[in-house]
Amino acid sequence: YVAFAPDLRHGFDETFGHGFLDMRAALMPIGGSFMPIGRGKRVRVDRPIVLSGGMAGNALSRRLADHDIAVVDGLGAGFNRSASILAADAVQSSGRDTALELLTGTAGDPMQNVFPTYIEGQQLDLSVGDTRIALLLPSDGSNRNIGISVLRDLGDDLPGVSLGLTAMQEADSYVGIRSLVDGTRLGGTHVAATLGLDLPISGSHGLRVTGTVGVAMPRGDMPAMEMSTVNFNAIGMSYAGRDVMSAGDRISIGVSLPQVVHSGVASVALPTTRSIRSARQPRAFDLPLAPEQRQMDLTFSYALPVSRNAEVSFSAVRSLNEDHIAGRSATGAGVGFSLRF
Repeated sequence: YVAFAPDLRHGFDETFGHGFLDMRAALMPIGGSFMPIGRGKRVRVDRPIVLSGGMAGNALSRRLADHDIAVVDGLGAGFNRSASILAADAVQSSGRDTALELLTGTAGDPMQNVFPTYIEGQQLDLSVGDTRIALLLPSDGSNRNIGISVLRDLGDDLPGVSLGLTAMQEADSYVGIRSLVDGTRLGGTHVAATLGLDLPISGSHGLRVTGTVGVAMPRGDMPAMEMSTVNFNAIGMSYAGRDVMSAGDRISIGVSLPQVVHSGVASVALPTTRSIRSARQPRAFDLPLAPEQRQMDLTFSYALPVSRNAEVSFSAVRSLNEDHIAGRSATGAGVGFSLRF
């Protein structure tokens, strides 16, 4: 027998054995959960197999939640689960980067966000006459993202007009979507064009409008999921003025829509179950990668000189639908002091 407490013992029965049946545990998946992907192969789905984010926002994870899939446990028993278990959302605070750009005076610069903010790497800027070059280099040995962007001011031919071309290799993700399956790597190649317009209002006031359109092509693959070519775009407009409230001060107000997927799909073939008794049948369907809502950044910055070589600055940013997730918002602000010598 087993003594569970003083004067509480439970013995062995020759017919029924010893102990009690845990029916819930007996009916739960045993040895993990696996998704059959054909040809006798299966993928473990105890954790997500794809990370949704970047220019696609939460489009992939949100649309997977509309479907059910059939999984098996380690003993081959079948279960129904929501396909939402296949994806998780990447969390990235892009508002922090925008606030830093405002403090450093680079907000609104068409070269500042020529590479998506979710891409890891170090940007190196060069200038040759009316041509500006931005290089994206690996920041360490863990990533292989590289890119080049060239922006040229058309000058006398078209005053206030600039044209840029960008090419980039995304090594460990595709428009921000990452594979979490061991042994698989999802990447992509981007090509984009940027147009900038500087519209003077007066000698010390002006508007700047920038727009980007591009296409991304996938490299690599994932189990049961295939990415299509993706079209993306971005647009921004800002007002900049000097000597507005005090001599030598600078003010900037802007609104921008960061790079986001405009069209493209993920084609998936997932095992589904019509009923508990029916056989698992893979079903193919397309999941649009364009998010439900896109991010909008509202920015404000003001700089005031306090001496001949020093100035203080204030900046604030309000991000609506941050990271292209509907209803999510963030606010950032900062104060800076710069000294020239």
